[in-house]
Amino acid sequence: MLQLPKAGRAHRAMADAEMTCHLWHRLQYDIAQTYGVSQVDYALIARVQATSNAKVPTLLRSLAGR
Repeated sequence: MLQLPKAGRAHRAMADAEMTCHLWHRLQYDIAQTYGVSQVDYALIARVQATSNAKVPTLLRSLAGR
């Protein structure tokens, strides 16, 4: 769906680590572009995970410019 680069055989430690890195960078980019949030770090992603799906856009919009 996101067309991330292939990292090797799935469920092998290095390939999974590389894919996780690609996904992390894609999340950072998409959130920054869509919501204007400049710092997408672990704390923000943890906060998003604890937020209901319906409220995520409101949360991210409230953080725009930070």
